[in-house]
This record gives sequence, structure tokens and C-alpha cells, in this order.
Amino acid sequence: MFFKNPSDVKNTAFLTYDYDDSSKDDDQWLYLPALKKVKRIPSTDKSSSFMGSDFSYFDMTNRDLENYDFKLLKETQVGGHDVWMIESTPQNQKVIDESGYTKSIAIVRKDNYVVVRAINFLTNGKMKYLDLTQIHKENGIWIVDEMTMTTKKGKQTLHKTVLKFSDIKLNREINDDLFTTRQLEKGL
Repeated sequence: MFFKNPSDVKNTAFLTYDYDDSSKDDDQWLYLPALKKVKRIPSTDKSSSFMGSDFSYFDMTNRDLENYDFKLLKETQVGGHDVWMIESTPQNQKVIDESGYTKSIAIVRKDNYVVVRAINFLTNGKMKYLDLTQIHKENGIWIVDEMTMTTKKGKQTLHKTVLKFSDIKLNREINDDLFTTRQLEKGL
């Protein structure tokens, strides 16, 4: 992921390796242009803020579903779409420590299986709300154009981060050399 805006994060880059092997921790690196340095993110820091935003480094990876217990809370409608409301609870303290979440509730659209909202309960009593505010379907693939993460304490909004994606290209050949820490330093 290469950041173009806002200007204070321009040319910052982020790389994550998500491994299928659940016993292996994901690897993450962040390139900081001001320091001209790639920093590896240790797995013990995954619950910390991603670039000062409401997202965490953990939010930027895939979750290993084997580490959670799931419960269907209800079936309802949201925004005119039929959805499932599913609660996930970490199976052990290691997952809680890594994620910072004691549980999450995902609202999943039945027509496309996209999580359009997630409510994450933090260990510090705060809650983070992930909302996919703009999505579209292109060539049979659902794409996120804009998402927000809002941190709240009770009903009070503490902070909100908006991520906007543009110039998304599908099914293009990509050289494996793009996914290296060296490429983070070089940029696109």
C-alpha cells in the first residue's frame, strides 16, 4: 500500500505478508520517508495505531478464523439489504493481546458476503466501528472505495479515520518484486 495523500503521509508505504499457516505470525513493514527507513512491525505491536489512525496494524491483516468462536446473533436488514449479525470471540488471551479486541460483531450482507460494518470491543472499554461507506461491483468482484473507522467511548466519538481508494485495477499481472521491502523504499 502506497500513500499519496494527505501530504504528511505522502510516500509512506506499507507491506504485509499474511500466511496461511496459523502457527506463523504475519509479517508487516512500514516505510517512513522522513527517516528513509523501513521499520518492521513486531507482532506484539499489532494492536497499536496504524500511522496515527483509528485503524490498528491488526486491522490491516486477515484474521485467522480458527482463533475465534462464532455466534449468529440475528438476521435483519441494514440499508435495505438482508444481513447476518455475527459475533466473534477470541479463543485465547494471545489473540486478545495481539488484536486489542475482546470481541467483534460483524454485519455481513447476504447478497454479497461483504462485511459492511464491524463493531470491535477494545480491552480499554472503547469501541471501534468499521463502516464500508462506498463499495461497487466490477467484473464480478466487490471493491471497497471508501471505509471509515470510528473510535468511541460510550456515545462520544473520539476520533474518525476515512480511507479512500482510487485507481484500482483488477486482474493485472504483478511482478513478485513489487512485494519487497526494497520496493517500499523505491516507491511506485
